Amino acid sequence: MSFLIHDRDRLFLWVPVLLGVGAHGYFSAQIADIRWIFLVLIFSGLVTFLLRKSLWVYLGVVIFCLGLGAGVAALKTQWIASNYTPLQSELAGKIKATINDIDVMEGQVRLLLKDVQVRDRVFHKVRVNFKHKKDQLDEKLMSKLRPGVRIKAYVRLFPIPAQETPLNYDFQFWSFFQEIEAVGFGGMASIHVVAEDKAGWFERVRYTIAQKIRQEKLGQKGEIAIALITGYRNGIASSIREEFAGSGIAHILAISGLHLSLIGGLMFLIFRRGLGFFAFIALHWPLKKIAAVLGLLCGFFYLKISGESIPTVRAFIMLGLIMLGIVLDKEPISLRSVAWAAVVILGFKPESIYSPSFQMSFAAVSGLIGVYEYFREHSWKIYTHQNNSWHKKILMYLGGATLSSLIASLATLPFIIHTFHRFSWHSIEANLIAIPLMSFWIMPLVIVVLVFIPLGLHAIPLTLMGWGIEALMHIASNINSLPGSLVPVGVRSDWFILLILMGGLWILVWTSRLRWLGIPLVMVAFLLPKQDIFLLVSQDQSRIGVMAGEEVLLTQTGRPSFVSQDWRGIAGLEKLEKLTKTNSPWVKTESWGWMVQPFVNRPEFRVAIVPFREEELPTADVVVVDFPKVTSIMLKDGVKLEGGFALEYDGRNNKVKIIQNKHSNFPWRRSNS
Repeated sequence: MSFLIHDRDRLFLWVPVLLGVGAHGYFSAQIADIRWIFLVLIFSGLVTFLLRKSLWVYLGVVIFCLGLGAGVAALKTQWIASNYTPLQSELAGKIKATINDIDVMEGQVRLLLKDVQVRDRVFHKVRVNFKHKKDQLDEKLMSKLRPGVRIKAYVRLFPIPAQETPLNYDFQFWSFFQEIEAVGFGGMASIHVVAEDKAGWFERVRYTIAQKIRQEKLGQKGEIAIALITGYRNGIASSIREEFAGSGIAHILAISGLHLSLIGGLMFLIFRRGLGFFAFIALHWPLKKIAAVLGLLCGFFYLKISGESIPTVRAFIMLGLIMLGIVLDKEPISLRSVAWAAVVILGFKPESIYSPSFQMSFAAVSGLIGVYEYFREHSWKIYTHQNNSWHKKILMYLGGATLSSLIASLATLPFIIHTFHRFSWHSIEANLIAIPLMSFWIMPLVIVVLVFIPLGLHAIPLTLMGWGIEALMHIASNINSLPGSLVPVGVRSDWFILLILMGGLWILVWTSRLRWLGIPLVMVAFLLPKQDIFLLVSQDQSRIGVMAGEEVLLTQTGRPSFVSQDWRGIAGLEKLEKLTKTNSPWVKTESWGWMVQPFVNRPEFRVAIVPFREEELPTADVVVVDFPKVTSIMLKDGVKLEGGFALEYDGRNNKVKIIQNKHSNFPWRRSNS
């Protein structure tokens, strides 16, 4: 217990971890009864108070934090559920609604609508994609559409789509916490503006900035500029998104802590240096503290116009703590500020623990600050040494930038593998080029563009910014063309991310030699094999994906889509083909259909795919009946599977494991279930 006493001032760093574990306990139905949660809170609070002078107080605090995390998750769920009435079946007709948010995409405009009236129903929020013909977007209509405008339109609404398999993105869960009760489609021609309500000032500014940039007709460079300033990124072409993802710099397109930190830091420097030109102010006023406050205000403005994503909120909280440290003459950068940011976010958005942006944002910044704290004293003395020449300091900066890119890439790698089931071998070198370009060219010009837009003089700085964005696009395209740009790795065991978290946190939190015990945990995590997922089936069983020879994923269409691309990563395969047209040697055409061998070294394990139901089905470990419109899927022992699921082959026990969502009473599962 001596290490607890030695690092007692760092024990607070475990608080957000315990809150997150408690929230996960509730969302995973391990701690489902809210009455038990509050009993635990009362009991642990009492134990903590009574045993406050003994070491047992730590156990009381741990239990209290776990209960608090579960309690916050339960309260938020119950609060949303009290007014949440999701659509249960298809509904079409004319609607009246107020635009809450608007985003331009390829061939369609996505509107998030609130106060939606359709027939005898009223929905709190609905997301509708309005389609238009290619290159025929009605600019006159678009000039009228903005947050706060009341519209009429004809739409077809559908229930929130269920999660395809437990390994896929959960639309119902995230729609619930965004309070979206239905999704739908419509045509742009059906939209008519009725009236203009009062929308928030920041929402109007955000949309106006996006429209001003689009009016400059910069194409995809303009769409990326819009993404970097306002957070609207659906206008970016899918091919460009894939190139950024393949090169490992997709995070640049999504506003995160990097962007807000650059804005806040640059404005701090501008105000501090700028005010220094005024002799009276420089001599009588605390320039550093004034610049800190003004830089924070600029960061708040950028936070509001950028859409307030979770990484941006985290960065703003940390920026606030850093600037507060400058004002109070305290150490501004520490893991404690990261912990406070996590506590605040989990207090308001406990569901964030499942958000990839939350996970990767905190992983990157925790890794960077943890290494900074470890090397702080020694490296700072070297940098500020009087004998250092300017070119030596530049080399040290480049070395620091390289190290920072390496740390951030390594810290986020496990979460990329866990969430997206793929990674890029070239992310480090891509970031080494892209981050300086963002820091010294693109983001400073973002500030200039924002200042000049109200004056109507933004065309020139926007053009200059476009040059930097074009260079960024070339970097992404060239690196994406290299071998190993996007490597599917398949699904890892749940122990993978658990061991990574345990090992990483152990290294970060403690300062004694015991911290290095976390390294073996991380190493073991990366040695764990991938799960042998060989068959994936959608919730309505209209789509299937089957692995052939551990090299190709076979589907009904063979065309890449959101689901099939996700499945390809889950199975750890690079190739995607249509079953009826594949030339794979692991697929054998039979008189009754196809026999697929998923694994190279297991020829006895087979999947039979039957186009038409027959009286006597072929013998196989898994039989898919009535392909491509599947009606049933059966295992060798006669078990018939329903709903969405994934099948894993357990080689150790020579059996098939079914990965499927269990029935739950959570409000987001009550629709379409």
